[in-house]
Amino acid sequence: CGPPHGVRGRQTVRLPPVGSEPPLAGRVWVVTAGTSDLPVAEEALETLRWMRVECDLIMDIGVAGPQRLLQQVPRLQEADSLVVVAGMEGALPSVVGGWVSCPVFAVPTSVGYGASFQGLAALLGMLNSCAANIAVVNIDAGFTGNKTEYNIIGEITGRSKPEEVVIIGGHFDSFHAATGATDNGGNCAALMEAMRLLVLTKAPLKRTVRLCLWNGEEQGLIGSRLYVAQHFGGVRGAPTPGYERGEVVPIKRAHSRFQAYFNLDNGAGSIRGVHNQGNKAVVPVFRQWMDPLRDLGVSAVSQRISRSTDHASFDEAGLPGFQFIQDPLDYEPTTHHTNMDFFEALQPEDMRRNAVILASFAMMAANHPGFLPRQPRS
Repeated sequence: CGPPHGVRGRQTVRLPPVGSEPPLAGRVWVVTAGTSDLPVAEEALETLRWMRVECDLIMDIGVAGPQRLLQQVPRLQEADSLVVVAGMEGALPSVVGGWVSCPVFAVPTSVGYGASFQGLAALLGMLNSCAANIAVVNIDAGFTGNKTEYNIIGEITGRSKPEEVVIIGGHFDSFHAATGATDNGGNCAALMEAMRLLVLTKAPLKRTVRLCLWNGEEQGLIGSRLYVAQHFGGVRGAPTPGYERGEVVPIKRAHSRFQAYFNLDNGAGSIRGVHNQGNKAVVPVFRQWMDPLRDLGVSAVSQRISRSTDHASFDEAGLPGFQFIQDPLDYEPTTHHTNMDFFEALQPEDMRRNAVILASFAMMAANHPGFLPRQPRS
């Protein structure tokens, strides 16, 4: 998805809170070595304000002017934690870390001259700090209002009905607290493996099978919704002047040629079935498709209408969109949107099993005699 309408250059946009604001929590000071580090520091400040954390900016106290740093030591020692932003040789976090006992989050920036190597020198300097209370993040870590996000698309063209499409997918963006293994990197790997299996086995596919890995899911299904709006219609498109939430795009011709979308985004567990989104007419079809997969533990067709992930973008447009049911394991409350969602939480055997199930569903949908029954548009 593109930037919000009217946002140009390096700007920070903050939505006002709704209702009464909770009291401020904690004290975090953002520190810069020089004025060139301000753009990254301002993004950190805006994030802290959004999180309702008491924050302040202490700027231009780099090691080139140690007297300015010494004057700020009492103020630095008042904080519960510090964000220290620096380029060049990246020495400031180490110096600050020696004066305070609180955590110091070091942010290298790509500003500087000489042998700064676009922030790499600062990053390596911070990683080699001997101060015990420093954690280092990536170069220029932050966000800007003018970045373009992309979906990842790949497909296997159908042999006899290439204009009719089956999509399997899930989101590849992740929550910020960890690397997003169970939500949703592991499932993305299984989806890609399913496509590889279809190619490797030379499975006969009448319809086109497309893989879509979505961006912006965690911010409100942005990638999948805008994709549906652009290619099929029936849902809100990109923001336009006077329509900040976007206007509903008229139905397009490809809408009538769409077969089904299957989404995988419920943790690291094995697939046990699928939610039918209240579409009772599709239940016998799904049960028939599951018969050859019963030895893999796939048998459930739930009447539940599930939301909050990318199949909802298709469902809202009146297109058949379904979410798989997976073993919960420790997805809730251990790994989902927590700082424990790392690679170690994945289950390799379940991932392999899921890839086979995904490939089978994609093949069945691609070769089904007719179109799957549809629900009225919501």
